[in-house]
Amino acid sequence: DESAYKIQVISNILDKKYESEIEDILEVNEAFSYNFTFNNDNKKYGTYPYHNIIVYNDANSYPFSALSAGTFDNNKPSRAEIIVNTENLKHNEKANLKTNIKNLNEENKNISLKFLTPKEIIIQENKKDVFVNGLSEEEISIKINNLAARPGSNYVAYIIAEYEDNEKHYTSISSFSIQISEKNQKFNKNILIIILIVLVLIVIFVELWKKK
Repeated sequence: DESAYKIQVISNILDKKYESEIEDILEVNEAFSYNFTFNNDNKKYGTYPYHNIIVYNDANSYPFSALSAGTFDNNKPSRAEIIVNTENLKHNEKANLKTNIKNLNEENKNISLKFLTPKEIIIQENKKDVFVNGLSEEEISIKINNLAARPGSNYVAYIIAEYEDNEKHYTSISSFSIQISEKNQKFNKNILIIILIVLVLIVIFVELWKKK
């Protein structure tokens, strides 16, 4: 609901990065686009991923970023026979991201996972290879840290899963949300006990003083 400043789109495709020019300001409901070309020669047939990260500032020059991800077909499309599920997160500073990978095919698969998060959120191990037997599943857990995400904000993140089989490339993309919860101010139990003791002593002292 407000203008964005110093906007730039950074696209990642086939392990190469492409950057747009920086747009000075983008008003509400105003569109911004840019074009680039890439080379997909010497790649196997199949479906491949790409992702974009949009970086910008608000009116107070505070930096933000947002992600988008999708797939494209190289000559012939492929259909991945895996399912990747993860839980939506709600946390302040640190959390564990649990991800389940299911293999719907009878053949074993070596699956390469890539975790994509906005710049404000850090995943310690954003790439991981997982071996999944045929018609089975595996679960992994990865640590995630809040670097500069604002409390009360919601972010969209992605998991890209890729594997190759029968001279074809396969891709599956799933998304999940990360909600940065407000920090709750909690009293230390020991401090609370000390305060209660002090209050009781004050009451006793006042009662004794009245009797004099």
